[in-house]
Amino acid sequence: MERKVLSERYEIGDLLGRGGMAVVHAGHDIRLGRQVAIKMLRADLARDPSFHARFRREAQSAAGLNHPSIVAVYDTGEDVLPGIGGADERIPFIIMEHVEGRTLREILHDEERNAQARRATGRTDQARSDRRTVANDPSASTGLIAEADMGVGQDHDPDRKPEPLPVDEAVTVTAGVLSALEYSHRAGIVHRDIKPANVMLTGSDEVKVMDFGIARAMADASATMTQTQAVIGTAQYLSPEQARGEPVDARSDLYSTGCLLFELLTGRPPFIGDSPVSVAYQHVREIPQPPSTFNPHVGADLDRVVLHALAKDREDRYPDARAFRTDLLAALEGRPVRAPVPVADTTVAMPVAAAAAAGVAPVPVDATQVLAARTADPVQTVTIGHLEEDDEPRQSRAAGYVLLALAVLAVFGFAAWLVTQVLADEEGSAQATTVSVPDLTGTTVTEAKSLLDQADLGYEEDPAQNSATVPADSILSQSPPVGTPVDRGSVVTVVLSLGVGEVEVPDLTGLTQAEARARLTEAGLTVGDLTSVDDPEVEKDRVISSAPPARTRVARDAEVALVVSTGLVTLPDLTGTSLPQARVELLALGLSPAPELEETDAVPVDTVLSQEPGAGSVPQGSAVVLTVAAAPPPPPPSTTTTTTTTTTSKPPPTTTEPTGTTPPPTTPPPTTPPPTTPPPTTPPPTTEPPTTPPPTTEPPTTPPPTTEPTSEPPTTDPTTTEPPTTEPTIEPPPP
Repeated sequence: MERKVLSERYEIGDLLGRGGMAVVHAGHDIRLGRQVAIKMLRADLARDPSFHARFRREAQSAAGLNHPSIVAVYDTGEDVLPGIGGADERIPFIIMEHVEGRTLREILHDEERNAQARRATGRTDQARSDRRTVANDPSASTGLIAEADMGVGQDHDPDRKPEPLPVDEAVTVTAGVLSALEYSHRAGIVHRDIKPANVMLTGSDEVKVMDFGIARAMADASATMTQTQAVIGTAQYLSPEQARGEPVDARSDLYSTGCLLFELLTGRPPFIGDSPVSVAYQHVREIPQPPSTFNPHVGADLDRVVLHALAKDREDRYPDARAFRTDLLAALEGRPVRAPVPVADTTVAMPVAAAAAAGVAPVPVDATQVLAARTADPVQTVTIGHLEEDDEPRQSRAAGYVLLALAVLAVFGFAAWLVTQVLADEEGSAQATTVSVPDLTGTTVTEAKSLLDQADLGYEEDPAQNSATVPADSILSQSPPVGTPVDRGSVVTVVLSLGVGEVEVPDLTGLTQAEARARLTEAGLTVGDLTSVDDPEVEKDRVISSAPPARTRVARDAEVALVVSTGLVTLPDLTGTSLPQARVELLALGLSPAPELEETDAVPVDTVLSQEPGAGSVPQGSAVVLTVAAAPPPPPPSTTTTTTTTTTSKPPPTTTEPTGTTPPPTTPPPTTPPPTTPPPTTPPPTTEPPTTPPPTTEPPTTPPPTTEPTSEPPTTDPTTTEPPTTEPTIEPPPP
């Protein structure tokens, strides 16, 4: 194939198998990254609408089954692929669970396993040599029926005959198959093609049943029975009602399961023949031999269970899979079973051991006993081994002629029966007239049935589907299409609409855009608008929320808008806030505060002066540098300032005294002698001791209080009018 990917999602791998209607490839789901199995309709059948319909029914039936013993169906669809002659065709496909394991057919025909089983049992039974004897006898050669992979068309070599499974393993596997059938029958689905090729064992010995819903179309091409162009199953595992073309039900699956159990216990199916027709004839007419005939390890109770499942009349079989499974496990555990004791049938061939004891060359146990057993006297068959040696060749040839004549009569009789059936069908079809299928799309069920009754056609429903265009309970589609000429009495299959239908919006929080898109597609929804917003908690490109929100029920195919994280955080302006408050806001946003101190007395301590980066969007987890106000250190003590303060307090008293003593400048002469000792020092102490005791300590620390002359100018300031008179009066005393 030129195209290797289906629906831009499923990559086609190696071919795993091929059937009557489909091929199966290994595949890879690109979107979910898992291994799958891809089943596709064969290209040569792509233009046949009936096969399209059957393939679609399988998808609809199997998709509704969820059981550990049933291979799961994940998805279905159609894609354009190259068909026969290179022309593009729409090919339907089914995406299924990829199971690692082997089918029961592969296990039964595993030569290595069979060789080990033969060595373990050391089998040297007389039956093998007896079969060789009969096979080498020309007179008995007509009684041999070949058995191959499908039971027909190849020579049967006893040395390569599949070995049976151990009894407990065969019962356990069959019980798993019945568990799957019990579930599917409750869902109203009949498998129709239970056989070893459709049952797998995984590496952990789990049973997986495959191909639900289209067994009629998936039978092996070399061993299928057809009637009116409808595949009805594999010949070796066909129920009598399927062989007769009658409707099937759950008990038909139980018959096929009985055939499967028979083969697991004996290594061969209950009936074998050289053509599918001969095998189907035996299913309808012949009574199977007990499994213990071929495997002495099979007990009488297990014989009863198998033969009860293989009853010709479905009314005589187990009513359901649960009853079959219960009886089967009871036989394995040695508990009483409900299956009746089979009535002895005189037409069944003599077992090998009994024939050997009687000195008779027995008829092969894997050969058919169809009409020979019914028409020949069993006593005559037994007495062949007691004839005189001189008469043995003649008697052998006579027996061979008799068997040959009986076989020819059987073939002609069966052919005559088939011709009668065909002529009857042709006569009925000649009397019938063809009609065109009416258009049922958009009509109600009542209207559709009325239209079909007028055309003398039948009505059948497939599982309903959702539709955005066709109202609920109206016909969505039909098969055959409108205007197709069909015989009167044919059935028209319709699909009802469920309307738009509602689905639940899945929880998409935290998913990437690709994961969210895949989740919505699986839920039957589509992706709507995408909005990117800053969020401190959700990683970049992951979904924050959806609209409608999760677990809301909406119409199928509705759009769901997604809000996705940008990976950024909106940083506010923190200038002017306190450092503790800024730290709390940054940590809540997932950012890292990085404070730096700056001394200032312009604002309160711990006030944010600036930030880097500034307000706006920043990457998640970023560091934010905060410049914070810190108190400046206290100023060091200054002596100049202290002295100045002291001198400013002294001048007032000194200035007041001169103003009072200025009128009597004559009195100072008598007091001039004292001032000679401390003229400047004496007057200040007399006034300052009561007011400023500290100044007495300061003069020693600052001997240059000679700055008092600087205090003198204030004294002269108030008497600015008399500086010349004051200067002369003060100066004379010093000389």
